[in-house]
Amino acid sequence: MSSSLSRLLIHLGEFDGTRTEPLQRAVDDGVPGPEAWARLAGLFVSDDLLESQAASWVVKGWLEKGHPIPAEAVEILEGHLDRIADAWTRQHLCQSLRHLGLADAPATSIDRWVGAIEAWRKEPRPFLRAWATDALYRLAEAHPELKERAATALREAFEDPAASVRARARRIQAGR
Repeated sequence: MSSSLSRLLIHLGEFDGTRTEPLQRAVDDGVPGPEAWARLAGLFVSDDLLESQAASWVVKGWLEKGHPIPAEAVEILEGHLDRIADAWTRQHLCQSLRHLGLADAPATSIDRWVGAIEAWRKEPRPFLRAWATDALYRLAEAHPELKERAATALREAFEDPAASVRARARRIQAGR
């Protein structure tokens, strides 16, 4: 195991579920290599929910900083979609979807992503519902066959009882 991967795992282990400083240190610690991406993608289904949350937070942070995710890591995430148990991890994945490079993904792959996202749109946590709607909308931007499905999801989001879901719907509609 490389020293950078060891440091990364130490930062993840320091996460207590509330303080994100160790996770931000992991994001800021340099450009992640393929081994780090694959390791963290695998942790999305960890039995330790804090580990799963930490891994998804760091992956989201790397993507937001513009670090490209290797196709192998995206494949790992896709293979785990039906086993991601933690709502925060699901939300982070939805927030990261626009960075995953799914525009050229085959239809079978997109079907798996849509199946997971549609299930997450029905979850009790409002922020997860909001970001799952956003993820479906982002997928539809690259896959026109999903436009009607995304439009239906957006209409439903505008009628959601949670203000956060309606707010995300307004941001989607505004192009943000």
